[in-house]
Amino acid sequence: MIRYNPCKKSVKSDMGKPSQKKETLTVDIQKVFLEYARGQSYEYQYRFILQTGLWTGELVALKWEDIDFHNKTLKIQRSMEYRYSVGEWRIGEFKSKSGYRTIPLTDEAIDILKRQKEIRRLK
Repeated sequence: MIRYNPCKKSVKSDMGKPSQKKETLTVDIQKVFLEYARGQSYEYQYRFILQTGLWTGELVALKWEDIDFHNKTLKIQRSMEYRYSVGEWRIGEFKSKSGYRTIPLTDEAIDILKRQKEIRRLK
């Protein structure tokens, strides 16, 4: 029988701690943010994230085959993360099944994707 919790000795352990409350940006704050982003190199990535609710790791791991332009949907099937322990980027699966999802795309999100596809075609 273990008479104490050996996990409590771990300095890096955050098990049992409540997660921090996350707040979404209001529409007004999003508008201000996008005014500042206008003309910047990541403007359309910011716009796309605000349209879809994707995490940055999900955005950078997207492939063109994840997008269904006809049905205006996007399948989230992987994410990219930096592994500090080995000093490299990794594209991989989600820790839980809730990470895998299909997201409906707005007309603005579709326009952003079409614009990006055209830019890629011209390079």
